[in-house]
Amino acid sequence: MATITGRIEIRANGQLLLSKKGATLKWGGVMRVPVVEDDYQGFTEEVSEARVTVTVTDRDDVSISRLNDIIGGTINFDAIGGKQYILNDVTAKGDPTLTGGEGGVELEFFAPGPPTEILNRTFV
Repeated sequence: MATITGRIEIRANGQLLLSKKGATLKWGGVMRVPVVEDDYQGFTEEVSEARVTVTVTDRDDVSISRLNDIIGGTINFDAIGGKQYILNDVTAKGDPTLTGGEGGVELEFFAPGPPTEILNRTFV
């Protein structure tokens, strides 16, 4: 039976992020936009960036400023069970948000194009 994406591991420039549930990967690339007036006339195309949003645990051994300074980096978005998505030329959006009481910092990263997808990767 096929494995469904559930748990995620995220690495920024090789560093494993202690991420909380709910990390997202927006694919990016060419996006089709419908053109509708009185009826459907077709579509136009726009280019959209790829985007990763993740909340990391803010511990005393985690440098949020170092993660926030990433320009031209790499993000690995790995689904435990087999799939891996790699984003290159990644830049941190900046302005991270810290949530008190939970120790979570929300970070966003963007890349100019869609990720490379690798299927059936085995984690050990």
